[in-house]
Amino acid sequence: MFKRQIIILFSILWVHSLGAETLRLNSGETLKGRIRAMDEQILYLDSELTSQQLKVERSDIRLIEFDEVLRSMTRRLGLGLFYRPNGSVEEISVKNWLSQTDALELLVSYREGTSNLFSVEARFNRVFLQEGEYDLYYGAGGGLTTVGTEKGTRLRVFSGSEMFPTTSPNVGIGVEIGMIRESAGPSTKFDASNKTLNEQTFYHAFTARYYF
Repeated sequence: MFKRQIIILFSILWVHSLGAETLRLNSGETLKGRIRAMDEQILYLDSELTSQQLKVERSDIRLIEFDEVLRSMTRRLGLGLFYRPNGSVEEISVKNWLSQTDALELLVSYREGTSNLFSVEARFNRVFLQEGEYDLYYGAGGGLTTVGTEKGTRLRVFSGSEMFPTTSPNVGIGVEIGMIRESAGPSTKFDASNKTLNEQTFYHAFTARYYF
């Protein structure tokens, strides 16, 4: 019993020093404030919405998020791969975070085949929802594509999700869907017959980056 009390005491001091800001309940509700005390059954929260101290059953809490452990990507640079299966397109991704929600990305690709391909695209994306390990984002991009001697343009709008595993916070793994329009460039296959392709089509892609 004495050991259990010691463990509870240290957990209370640890949580209080962190200053948890968000409680996510099983009911779907969210409470924000500062944790004052906690035992095996009850958590006491100084709510931001009222001057009273709230008493919350531990069994009703789904997730506790702390200020100090919130992930920050501001001014971080990521290097990795952007892969589009339906076009067999592999591109090098360089992604620079301007803030916690906004990022600029450069996609570069080069391949040799029936006609040599080179493409470069600049993209902007914004995170509209961040929860736990996941970022949900949307964005748009544009660039140039060269197939042999033919030059074309590329326009893209997209939305996706990027996951940062707790055990490897510097790694980002994601999926993306969107619409892409290419003129004079290969959108589905890599061969000379696509040099005059001009179409708008849905696509999906997978991403993997390491952030410095």
